[in-house]
Amino acid sequence: MKALLQFMTVLFAALFSAGCASDQPPPPPQYVDPGAQGTVAGTGIESQDLLAATDKMVRLILNTPRLQARKGSETPVIGLLPVENRTRFAIDKEIFLTRMKALLNDKSQGQVRFVARDRMDAIKKEKALKDQGEVTGGARRKPFGIDFFLTGELSSLSTSTSRGKSEYMLFTFRLIDAETSEEIWEGMHELKKEGAEDAVYR
Repeated sequence: MKALLQFMTVLFAALFSAGCASDQPPPPPQYVDPGAQGTVAGTGIESQDLLAATDKMVRLILNTPRLQARKGSETPVIGLLPVENRTRFAIDKEIFLTRMKALLNDKSQGQVRFVARDRMDAIKKEKALKDQGEVTGGARRKPFGIDFFLTGELSSLSTSTSRGKSEYMLFTFRLIDAETSEEIWEGMHELKKEGAEDAVYR
């Protein structure tokens, strides 16, 4: 009987402890270094891959001989073309060019400039208001033409067995002469990941 009472006491204590634990709120989110691999990881494209690839591409672009040769002359204008995502991961592919553009604007010291073609409707509307004298300004200036297009491709090669998953990824980016279609620069970043499990990417 004594043994039974001891067993029931331990059982109730365990159940009470489990109930209290389930009432505890989950730990709050925490900030982590976007350039380091986090505890939630998979074999797909992650923040550290994005940062490493775009940092490398910006360094290469700023050292491109054709751009270096234009120093002292009119600053070249770069336009963005969509990135092709040929990987199996459903990610925001344009985030690569978005970060590269921000880095180039920050670090190029006026070596390159960009045009906001995605805002042309608003720009045309504003120019029309100026031309009509409804707002200040009105000097007739045409929008800048593009000298080079920046675009890229994301590719991957996947392997899956009972032992886990392996993913090879290749990121390539190009600067294309808008007049001649010549590719004046191309850079690449490659990586390979292996893991027991995959993750869901959005």
